[in-house]
Amino acid sequence: MIEQPTYLQTMSAPQPHLADIDDAFGGIGTFRGLDAEARNYLLSIARFTHMGNAVFEFGTIPKSLKAISDGQKEYMFTEMSIRGTIFYLIIGRDMLDEYKVALEEVSHKDYHVEYHGLHSIISGTYTSDEPLLGWLDIKNNVMFFRDHEMAMKMSASLIGKIHLES
Repeated sequence: MIEQPTYLQTMSAPQPHLADIDDAFGGIGTFRGLDAEARNYLLSIARFTHMGNAVFEFGTIPKSLKAISDGQKEYMFTEMSIRGTIFYLIIGRDMLDEYKVALEEVSHKDYHVEYHGLHSIISGTYTSDEPLLGWLDIKNNVMFFRDHEMAMKMSASLIGKIHLES
């Protein structure tokens, strides 16, 4: 049974000039538990945007990424469409069908625990200068992306898969 996907860490394009910052989130330990090489590698794939809520801090991101990596044999790289918008998922096989339904439900709003922008992305009304390209569901340990290249790099690094499965 999955939790409603409302704890969504957003990701945008990498910003190399931020990679040298010890902790891009004000020293609050967002990447706690990752060594500098792993953190810099992640930041070369995606920029994890500041969410504001403490639930996204203090090592939550590395814990979720580790759970995905540790379960790589049970995880798959696949795609789904929500109202015509394609998303690429890194997800446990046993949760795929249930997660698709839950994600469709939360995509009718832009805000749950924090702003995630799914409704604006899907409806074509998203206007920020910093495009949202990916999300990490920190409760269900699922990642999904609009950007295929970002999704493929993250999938290769976490679960060793670059080809979409159906």
